[in-house]
Amino acid sequence: MNIFKQIIGIDVSQDTLSVAYASVDYSQNVKTTAPREFKNTTQGFKKLLQWAEQQQDKDIPISFLMEATGVYYENLAYYLTDHGCSVIVVLPNKAKYFAKSLEIKSKTDDLDAVMLAQLGLSRNLKVWTPPSESLRKLKSLCREYQAAIKTLTQLKNRSHAKERAYDTPKQVTLYLRSEIRFMKSMTRKMIADIQDLVHQTPELQQKVDYVTSIKGVGLITATSIIAETDGFAQIHNTKQLASYAGLDVVANESGTIRHKTRISKKGNAHIRQAVYMAALSACRHNKALHDLYIRLTVKNNIKMIGVIAVARKLLILIYTLYKNDVPFNPEYAVQSQK
Repeated sequence: MNIFKQIIGIDVSQDTLSVAYASVDYSQNVKTTAPREFKNTTQGFKKLLQWAEQQQDKDIPISFLMEATGVYYENLAYYLTDHGCSVIVVLPNKAKYFAKSLEIKSKTDDLDAVMLAQLGLSRNLKVWTPPSESLRKLKSLCREYQAAIKTLTQLKNRSHAKERAYDTPKQVTLYLRSEIRFMKSMTRKMIADIQDLVHQTPELQQKVDYVTSIKGVGLITATSIIAETDGFAQIHNTKQLASYAGLDVVANESGTIRHKTRISKKGNAHIRQAVYMAALSACRHNKALHDLYIRLTVKNNIKMIGVIAVARKLLILIYTLYKNDVPFNPEYAVQSQK
């Protein structure tokens, strides 16, 4: 075969890697090897590279393609990049829609690996660039903050219930109050650490300032969204952004049956959580977004529809300000709603 392109598709799970090699020649003949399985560990990565060297044509560049699935792909992506490999990381929705075009009815790790290899052969995809150290640290801090807030809310609810329950031992109430004080101090420390990290990177500080100029968007919302999207590195338009966050609208129609549209929720839950909390504030305090919320709530008589619409609008605004390096202009926002 006169090979002109070769790809290794990798389906990443928590413990294993399903790997398939595929190549295409100038006559459009595609060759695919039987999938192999390696452990999702450093030792497994080494064996993967050894296997890849046996499969590939040394005269033709080769790329390793994988999905951005949770955090499980990260160690492999960094390992391959550090060893001089060309790595491509695609958003899950891109792989999903490509798989639909192949009319594959079954779904297994091996089939997904072959599908990803075929995706790499048929598309010109951008090589993945690892996010900066500051963005990696920011993502970890923001996720821990979100988890801490969730824990704090649970503790407050438990404390509220225990204080109103019959004959609750005093020690139980004291334990819960102590835990609440500890979690509050932890969240304050996390916010301070996030602020310090942002201050250490002037370019990031400027971007955060632009984003937080939107009334209703605070430091945590801004940094969470920026970190979760790696500074919007893989995002090229607003539709892709909405899909990545799971805020894309899904229709469910068949013949004469018309179900209500809804958001997919098939995306980054951390982004949805951050922008949803900001939307609750923006619905009350941001004039332009408050008007949008009222208009949709009155039209549909469902408050949640208005909140979700504001959340989506906020996310797009954040993306626009970040990309264009401009602060929020309330006058422009009001005019655009008319």
